[in-house]
Amino acid sequence: MNNQMADHDPLYPIKVGYEEKTRMLMFHSTPIEFNRLEEALNLIGGYNLFDPKAVFKTLSVAFGEGYEYIIGREYSVVIYVEPKRSKGFYRIDTWLEGLVKELKVDEVSIEDNKLRLWWD
Repeated sequence: MNNQMADHDPLYPIKVGYEEKTRMLMFHSTPIEFNRLEEALNLIGGYNLFDPKAVFKTLSVAFGEGYEYIIGREYSVVIYVEPKRSKGFYRIDTWLEGLVKELKVDEVSIEDNKLRLWWD
């Protein structure tokens, strides 16, 4: 990606939202395809227990290309995981609890059939 990221690029709000000089406390990107997920997470960088490399690795294995990712900030890092074709998430089961521990997430919930992951 070049340094002149266009404002219509789905990663643009992440870049602007996490920059030191323009830091925004509340925003969400448009849905991001898996092939841009790593790039998007790296724009955030390390943030308390949020480690972009570890998060990418875990989300790649757990979800991968069948999902879209909405990344933003709700005062801290937030990621929504949404299936492209299925009806979504309905409950947090044992598998998701293990994923939460691996990601070192502070909050996990299901909102509008999307998995919400939030780091403080």
